[in-house]
Amino acid sequence: MLAGLFKNKKMKPWEIPAHPGETPAAHKERRRKAYFQEQRENNIEWFKRMDFQIDVAGLRVLDLGCGHGALSIGLAELGAAEIIGLDLDDDRIDFAKRNMAESFPELSTRVQFRCENVLDLDDQFDLIVSKDAFEHIDDLADVITHLHGLLKPGGHLAP
Repeated sequence: MLAGLFKNKKMKPWEIPAHPGETPAAHKERRRKAYFQEQRENNIEWFKRMDFQIDVAGLRVLDLGCGHGALSIGLAELGAAEIIGLDLDDDRIDFAKRNMAESFPELSTRVQFRCENVLDLDDQFDLIVSKDAFEHIDDLADVITHLHGLLKPGGHLAP
């Protein structure tokens, strides 16, 4: 009975076992790609949950806490003119850069991934998005104040 319950459970990317003979680096990369794909699928639900009705075509966008880059890539596919994906985890940024170059080279002129603290930015954006990152920010009030300063007049913050 219990085996049937777990049979239909979708395996999380971090639970994916190594293949026989697979190197730890190859296993880690395969899990990263699975996580990226899961996040791409999750973007659809996130847009619905946020009641996201902003046409991003032509906009300059900051993706705060971009992780593996799934939302940044999705925004570029929706027509955003420029996306800066920002995260403090250099391992995730490295993956996002490699994955974009390998799988989405046509977007490389519009998407940048940076390992940088948002408080060090002084750019201006039409839209700032943050999917599942705010709970990881210690000084949230300061960051939100700073984010509002990064918005162009009439810009939007979608946390």
